[in-house]
Amino acid sequence: LNTVLNPLYANLEDTMTLVKYQMNWPGNGDPYYTEEGGVRRMYYGINSVPAAKLNGGTLNVTNVTSVQASILGEARKKVYFGMWFDTVAIDAAQNVHVVLKVKAVGGMENVRLHTAVMERTTVDNVSSNGETEFHNVMLKMLPDAEGAVVDLVADSVYTFSYTYDMTKTHMEEFNDLRVAAFLQTASGNVLQSVWGNVGSYDMAPGATLAVDYMPTYICADDIPAGLKVVSAGGSPVTSVEVTARVGAAGTPVVQDFDMELNWGESTYRVFPDLKTGAAKGSDTVYFRVTKVNGEPFDGQEVRRAVNVQPTQYAFSPLLEGFTSAAVAGSVALNQYLDAMDEADEDVTILKFPMKGDKYTRTVYTRYAAKLGIDAAPGLALNGYPIRLSAKGALAEEDYFSGLLAQTQKNNSILSIEVDGEVTVGANGTTNVTAKLDFESAVDNSYRLYMIVVESETKLNVGSNGEKQFKRVVQALFPDENGNGMAVRDGKGLYVLSRAIMSSKVENYSNLSLVVVVKDATGSEVLQTAEFPIRNNVANEDRLVYGTLDVYPNPASEYVYLKALENATLDVFDVNGVKVFGLKGVSGDYTLDVQGYTPGVYVVRVQEADKVATARISVVRQ
Repeated sequence: LNTVLNPLYANLEDTMTLVKYQMNWPGNGDPYYTEEGGVRRMYYGINSVPAAKLNGGTLNVTNVTSVQASILGEARKKVYFGMWFDTVAIDAAQNVHVVLKVKAVGGMENVRLHTAVMERTTVDNVSSNGETEFHNVMLKMLPDAEGAVVDLVADSVYTFSYTYDMTKTHMEEFNDLRVAAFLQTASGNVLQSVWGNVGSYDMAPGATLAVDYMPTYICADDIPAGLKVVSAGGSPVTSVEVTARVGAAGTPVVQDFDMELNWGESTYRVFPDLKTGAAKGSDTVYFRVTKVNGEPFDGQEVRRAVNVQPTQYAFSPLLEGFTSAAVAGSVALNQYLDAMDEADEDVTILKFPMKGDKYTRTVYTRYAAKLGIDAAPGLALNGYPIRLSAKGALAEEDYFSGLLAQTQKNNSILSIEVDGEVTVGANGTTNVTAKLDFESAVDNSYRLYMIVVESETKLNVGSNGEKQFKRVVQALFPDENGNGMAVRDGKGLYVLSRAIMSSKVENYSNLSLVVVVKDATGSEVLQTAEFPIRNNVANEDRLVYGTLDVYPNPASEYVYLKALENATLDVFDVNGVKVFGLKGVSGDYTLDVQGYTPGVYVVRVQEADKVATARISVVRQ
């Protein structure tokens, strides 16, 4: 086991946290066995060694390649909890001091925070298996092996402080310590981890470094990229000079920071002149402390992905289901997605017909494979797979609901608008046409996906008992790889004109266009928007959009609609985001727009198979 984990950790220190618990088998076993290690073993129900756990689940250790693939796969998971150390240091009396902070972007109750003090290399616990040194050996858990039980409220920061006398442990060298911390749910799932090296007490005036980072589109607050300086020396730190650059060949930027830090204190500084051009993680920033208190300092170079500050744009999360009319497990997933749609959740829902469904297409299968989904039923949130049970239901519904709730109120770096209308059937064709405008806080290259969705279909019935299917994808433009789209000077433009003759549209009046922007790799969803499609297809069997009578228009307080009959009423803003929805409306209806931001909105009314729309302007008098 060690021959697999040790070289992996040497290569993946920035990606994984490694903690090793020495066990008391066989006989008296390892001389560095601790009570905490025994508690952790019993927690997982481990009855023989060696054994390995990855994020709470069993890890099959066969070879370096397969284990690395498992670790990197876990590392792609969504993160809704940030963790960082303000202080990791040891004083002259060999007391280790730990100040840990947890950022709860997503809220969750009954979470355990575990903190482990480790020694990077030990040699005194040699026994009979032939190994002569051991790495990342757990010496002590703080406050104990049970951890600290916490209830994390969304958008809050928590501070945990520990001090422990390391002379009471098996510690061999006080300057060879490392501290790891991790959040774990009641079911054993690890939400986040962090590790840091312990600064030695005998350093001259100096600093240890860390960089705090979170992807923009899961940040609820303004968390810029920057440098965290922790004083670990014997005298105060009054100034620090830092050289930073973006990318290995980037132009260095030198920044001087004045501060007043005593031992164990920390501060956070940002680089206003450090230009990145990265939307998320495509650039790496390099930091090195070159002077402390005006004197040359040979600080360790630290590399981290660059963060882009959140903007005022709302992020509309993307929930993609991969279902089949011939797979029984798809029923539960469809029911869940339909219930969410009925409840008017602020989320964009798509359903791709997969193998066994009459409406499947090979491009959908290839697209699913890019997300890591190889069969129906499957589910992805914002580009990442969500675990389902064998019967198609969510494996961890409460946890998933918490993640979804957080993405619904987060920021994005992008906004999407449509210039005019999205139409189908212009000039006697089945082309879908649209002119899409993009604004971004960051100039960068993105992957653009355009997806035509039919609100309801009935002709793709199979063998799983379902009679109708909602939110069915009818076209994916251009294909599973998306289309390149660049934003320059804050603006981007894309003109869409693509035929959907190969799809199986049942009613051209029930279509909408979902626009999805992903990062340059095509994996992470940055923004979505949905726009109704106006039907111009020349076919007497197709019911077309009508013009909806509303008044007054412009309006400042109320908009009146007349003589509705069991109608579904929806209102969309210019970004295609639904701002209001109501079902089963009959008679006259008064739409209250007093709380709307001034601008243009689309009012859409559907009665049976008849759809009518109107564009309204909301003004303030």
